[in-house]
Amino acid sequence: MKRCPPVFIYCLLLLVLVGTLSSCGLGTRVRSLFGQKVTLRIEIAEKANVDSPVAVDFLYVFDEALLQELLKLPAKEWFAQKGQYKRDYPEDSGFRVWEWEWVPGQKVPEIKLPLNPRTEAGILYVLYSEPGAFRAKILANESLEIHLLEKEFQVGPLE
Repeated sequence: MKRCPPVFIYCLLLLVLVGTLSSCGLGTRVRSLFGQKVTLRIEIAEKANVDSPVAVDFLYVFDEALLQELLKLPAKEWFAQKGQYKRDYPEDSGFRVWEWEWVPGQKVPEIKLPLNPRTEAGILYVLYSEPGAFRAKILANESLEIHLLEKEFQVGPLE
């Protein structure tokens, strides 16, 4: 009877371990170690925000209580209070934010963001001139497709 070489067994165990870790919270750590990134694909309509520039903030939130607080804020309140939140949570202690402003019809190259194993969830805030909440909760470290339309936005997982 032939015995499996130890190298084969170690490789099989490694594959099982990586597969198990990639299906749970630890999977983000493993993926980040290998340099994987979150991708944002942005499409901006020709008449987005009623033909005005649109500000977009994307947050990784690391604290569950802060996440619940931020999910209550409409985009206009977030943008008005963002400076205070940055002072209250310095140096990415509670969240990390990426900030952009785009004009209608602008072509935006894909954006790659680092994975972060501390992320509870993401939040997308879009500042429209129309009334509305204009925020979306995002699964932790999920790649997205974002459509900035004339009076609203749509967001979904990147296919």
